[in-house]
Amino acid sequence: MSAECNINTDHSNNEKQPTTLVENLGNNRNSLSDDEQAYVNRFVGDLMDVVCAWAEGVSFSRLCELTSAFEGSVIRCIRRLEELLCQMHNAAKVAGNSELENKFLEAVILIKRDIIFCASLYL
Repeated sequence: MSAECNINTDHSNNEKQPTTLVENLGNNRNSLSDDEQAYVNRFVGDLMDVVCAWAEGVSFSRLCELTSAFEGSVIRCIRRLEELLCQMHNAAKVAGNSELENKFLEAVILIKRDIIFCASLYL
């Protein structure tokens, strides 16, 4: 299983698609308490390239060189992403979409490795 992802430092192109999705969600939900722009601004994609690099097999030390974010923030982000992907995998399974189920499972396999998923980071 392999994933392709281009690592770059220009996040504007990478953030466009998720931001567009968030804008659409904001337009479709009338019950939002804050305005649409404030809602969209809460989504930050600074670690997208870092997560993509991790999925490609980059070492944790190299990963930390790619970002100015704290190591703990990177670990927390990737762990939460793994939890979300597992939930999406289960949802696709319940919905009977085996193709989507396999994609989520592949993503989990790609990111669940090495020191980030050790039982204790003090080992």
